[in-house]
Amino acid sequence: TANPKSVQLSMNIIASVYKDDDGKIWIGTWGKGLNIYDPRTNTISYYNTHSPAGFQINEDHVHSILKCSNGLIFLGTRQGITVYDPVQKRFTDLAVYYPTVEFPKFKDNRIYKLIEDSRNNIWIATQSGLYVFNLVTLETRSYFKTDGLADNSIIELMQDDLNKIWIGTANGLTIYDPDNKEHPFTTTRRNENTLSTKKGNDTYSTLSNNYINAIV
Repeated sequence: TANPKSVQLSMNIIASVYKDDDGKIWIGTWGKGLNIYDPRTNTISYYNTHSPAGFQINEDHVHSILKCSNGLIFLGTRQGITVYDPVQKRFTDLAVYYPTVEFPKFKDNRIYKLIEDSRNNIWIATQSGLYVFNLVTLETRSYFKTDGLADNSIIELMQDDLNKIWIGTANGLTIYDPDNKEHPFTTTRRNENTLSTKKGNDTYSTLSNNYINAIV
């Protein structure tokens, strides 16, 4: 027998979850858009690519949900980032919300993870590189394997207590040190032959697997 208090999700495969300041639960699904559950009223609202203007998100796979320090909520999808403005109560594509900023072409580029560091930088992990957007200066930067990343497919991000950014990729782990201007990236990978090998700025160590899915 179904629980009479249960609500219907648009999909049962969940990619991301976030609780906002009002206690509402934001649920990003794997192909059926965004669900927002209000536990006070036991109701759920649905947002997807077919929603009316202002309530429409840019793609229905919501991999990451981030509340920024300026109050905006960013949704990372397979077509870039949708911005929710809680004052306007509207969803807008990132490039439309910030029309003067030259963002990279996120079309068909999956956003795996969004985090904000202690310096107001939004770090954007994608399947084709790592991007950084500063909320204050509106400056953007990008990093790739040629810059020192372990791989261009970035899966996971985390900032530690020393302000270093841990970057989990599909082929190893990279740590970004913002205070090391000369060699900011250090990479660790699984090595079958030795316990630890250094090569330039890379450190090859005994990760159990080079595909990094989560960092806490």
